[in-house]
Amino acid sequence: MLSVSPDLSTSYIPIMNAIFSAQKLKITIDACQIFGPDTVFLQQAAHLTGGSYLFLERHDALLQYLIMAFLPPPAIRKVLAVPTQDKVDFRAACFCHKNIVDIGFVCSVCLSIFCQPVPVCSTCRTKFPIKTLKRLNAARPPAPSQRPSPAGTPVSRPAAHPADKHGVTAPHVTNGSRH
Repeated sequence: MLSVSPDLSTSYIPIMNAIFSAQKLKITIDACQIFGPDTVFLQQAAHLTGGSYLFLERHDALLQYLIMAFLPPPAIRKVLAVPTQDKVDFRAACFCHKNIVDIGFVCSVCLSIFCQPVPVCSTCRTKFPIKTLKRLNAARPPAPSQRPSPAGTPVSRPAAHPADKHGVTAPHVTNGSRH
């Protein structure tokens, strides 16, 4: 797969479904980011299916990259010195706003991801106890204050959302950290 555009967070669910189908069918997904920033979703697709992800640094070497990294079958790549991913960005998109989140709340029933605690899961309709929601909301840090960016425009950063990571009836917290 060749890409020249950034991730579209609204396509997270269909892309993840395609990745899981490829895994089940033992299909390798290779991705090459030709232009623009690294794509979180294509990194995950390549990593989860045993494929290769390349960020093209030299556009004049496109053919060489494609032949060396993607032409050999996956079994041969293990023998060759094919470039590998040092870091994979495992962040996900929340199901409520379709934004990529570093830390989110996960429904303990269907594993849907949300950027804030919700009383009812919009995917499976599981209801979470009010007591748990109050505890999760109380544990959230206050919204970050607006501070000027280097260009003078105010920047607001999303707050981290701590929660009970192993509760059965409460939303879980997921952390999309890099490996």
